[in-house]
Amino acid sequence: MSTNASPMPDEADVHLSVFLHGVRLDFAACVTAALRIIEDHRARHYVDAVHVIPGDTTGLARLPNERLFLEPSATTLSGSAETPTGAADEWR
Repeated sequence: MSTNASPMPDEADVHLSVFLHGVRLDFAACVTAALRIIEDHRARHYVDAVHVIPGDTTGLARLPNERLFLEPSATTLSGSAETPTGAADEWR
C-alpha cells in the first residue's frame, strides 16, 4: 500500500503505469480512479499506454489529481469520448 493518503481509503491501491511522450510514469491510485483513467486514456489517446501492474505500491507517488477521476466522466455520462464543447480536442 502506498504511504500517501488515498481519496478512497476503503479501496485497494494499484500500481498504475502511464507511458506518455516517451516517458514511463508510475503512480499509486485507487482502483476506481485507475479504471477511469484507463477508460479515458484508451478512448482519447493510445490504447496500450496505461497499464495496471501487479505488486506493491509502497514508495509510489499518488496519481496527480486522482480525485478528478472519481467523478463520472463525459464518457460514462454520454457513452462518448467527445466533450459537449469539443474543447478537450484543442489540447491534444
